[in-house]
Amino acid sequence: MPKRYQTLSRALLAALLGLSAPQPALADAAAPAPTFRSDPAWPLPLPNKWVVGDVGGVSVDRDNHIWIVHRPGTLRPVDVQAGNTPPSAKCCVAAPSVLEFDTAGNLLRSWGGPNHVPDWFTSEHSIFVDAEDNVWIVGAGAGDGQLMKFTMDGKLLLRIGRKGAFGAADDPTMLGLPTDIYADTKRREVYVSDGYRNHRVIVFDSVTGAFKRQWTAYGKKVDPAYFSGPEQTGSRGLHLQPEIFTTVHCVTMISDEVFVCDRTNDRLQVFKPDGTYLRDVPFNHGQAGGVGGVWDAGPVPGQPDRIVVLDGTNSEFGVVDTHTGAVHSSYLAKGHFPGQMNWPHQVAVDREGRVYVSEVGGAQRFQRFVPAGVPDRSADAVPGKATYITREELDRVAAAIPDGDRNVRVVDIGHENFAVGLIHRGKMASGRAATAPRSNFLTGGTPCGRKADVLPVGGYPMGIIHDAQAEGYYITSGQGTMFTDGYVVNGTRIDMTDLNGPTCFGNAYGVTVKQVKAGDIVIIPAGTVHGWIAVPDHVDYLSFRPSTGILTPGWVSPALKD
Repeated sequence: MPKRYQTLSRALLAALLGLSAPQPALADAAAPAPTFRSDPAWPLPLPNKWVVGDVGGVSVDRDNHIWIVHRPGTLRPVDVQAGNTPPSAKCCVAAPSVLEFDTAGNLLRSWGGPNHVPDWFTSEHSIFVDAEDNVWIVGAGAGDGQLMKFTMDGKLLLRIGRKGAFGAADDPTMLGLPTDIYADTKRREVYVSDGYRNHRVIVFDSVTGAFKRQWTAYGKKVDPAYFSGPEQTGSRGLHLQPEIFTTVHCVTMISDEVFVCDRTNDRLQVFKPDGTYLRDVPFNHGQAGGVGGVWDAGPVPGQPDRIVVLDGTNSEFGVVDTHTGAVHSSYLAKGHFPGQMNWPHQVAVDREGRVYVSEVGGAQRFQRFVPAGVPDRSADAVPGKATYITREELDRVAAAIPDGDRNVRVVDIGHENFAVGLIHRGKMASGRAATAPRSNFLTGGTPCGRKADVLPVGGYPMGIIHDAQAEGYYITSGQGTMFTDGYVVNGTRIDMTDLNGPTCFGNAYGVTVKQVKAGDIVIIPAGTVHGWIAVPDHVDYLSFRPSTGILTPGWVSPALKD
């Protein structure tokens, strides 16, 4: 172990505290306390006398910022008289279609609307912000047959499809009232649920816009003649017909599985990225009338076995098992008051497990719901107390447990728990994964990462991904060669509840290789591959782990309990 510990800079601490780890679990339905509470103070009031119309879509980006797309065209003329020339009333003005907020409710960016680019959408329907900060939008009004990709500042980067007259349901050059988007930046693909008219999932190259593939229910080939006419808006005449897709109303991805909302069949259908059918996940089956019970679905960051499913008919969202469909908790409240929902349309979940819901049908709002267990940190909240970890305590833990990965203390810092630990790595030779039959090198656990019958040549063994745990390292002595980023093939997921939560171990590919030495800092977001290639002698480092729910607040190393 090192004989001295350098002071961690304020810059490192600030960076680490900004790495909010994902919420690992939402409250169980059997708990006596309410599963969620509404947050009526979010967002803060809009500037410039702005108001929003029906809010079609909501998305959370990699910085934990919340994006919405609303429909200015649904605002009544009487409500936007301050936008007339000259103004005919004090209030109000239609806000731009796209708005970005931080978790405190501050407006950060705004753009979009009928004059933003030629052939803007008739009715804005959904928004998705991908892992490379691209903003994707679709519309589902008259003639809306396109998908647009923008920068965060609103510059148009790509247009797929067009606005105008529709063709066959399998037309790869035009969409048919599309409803949702998911962009997989690793594969350079964008998935579209298409939609109210065409009843398919269609995939394009996310850089060039080139068509790649499409499928319908159960992975079947798309029937060019199966589409809904304008008199059958939302496919309301197609209810509980499980052999086909009805209204294809959302698409998302969790752990290399594609989840598709088949709205009026009250189910999610799950596929491999190539369109191979895997299973159905029902929600409120037969309990949502002719308009359907599965309107949208949002992954729960850090919890690959959980998905939040939104039922617009019943004004309910549920936390659902991605394999069995078991409902772990739910929130149902229909109405117009804060905390109630009126035609909730889309849903997104941030890293702390807070649920954001957009509403249509004249509701003209978007709300935030906070899970039980996430404390209220308002101005009236009682502040915490500082924690000191001494050099002597670090030495005691190091002496008691000389090798490996050891937490020292876990402290409740308000919005999350924060662990400080010591890590020692001894001498390690360079190694690469050889070509071998498909296998998991750990016993137990569940498969994770990409699947391959034969491992590709050139990977690195012992790649690690903590699903929900961010980490920061401060190297105190020694040196070594690390790898980060990339992806894992044929991994095994183990739930390390006392240290890092659910963790995927496997051979890593497409990584960044970096030499590190004493005095260096490494910050590893949750979900990022990392590991060591070579250590000439040793490397010791302090670890800092922000965690919303993985680590137990108040935990102290046994070495400090005598």
